[in-house]
Amino acid sequence: MARLGVLLVGGLCALLLNMCSGANNPVTGVVQADVAGHHVVVTDCYLLDVPPVEYLRAAPGADAANGARWRFAPCSDAIIVIAGDQLTVNGVGYGAIAPGDDILVDHGDVYVNGQPRTTI
Repeated sequence: MARLGVLLVGGLCALLLNMCSGANNPVTGVVQADVAGHHVVVTDCYLLDVPPVEYLRAAPGADAANGARWRFAPCSDAIIVIAGDQLTVNGVGYGAIAPGDDILVDHGDVYVNGQPRTTI
């Protein structure tokens, strides 16, 4: 009986380690992805399957570089959109971002390169 318990605990640990990759950790609630050249981290997101980053084409006639949008929506309360150099989280604008900026959405607060951002 003790051996069965050890096997069950070992199997559970292996399952959790397998699910907890660097990009998705349902135990700690941290998910991350690279979006349009930006590393995006979202906390308080306890999902086993995180949807992939979506590329939304520019509208017809729009400048392809500035009209394209990237969308990362790992949780219903964390929807990140990058359109050109503009950052939007949950439908609220957070201003311009520079190439390679890191973005953190931490329990609804938005940070760019570790600095808090306010809405515009």
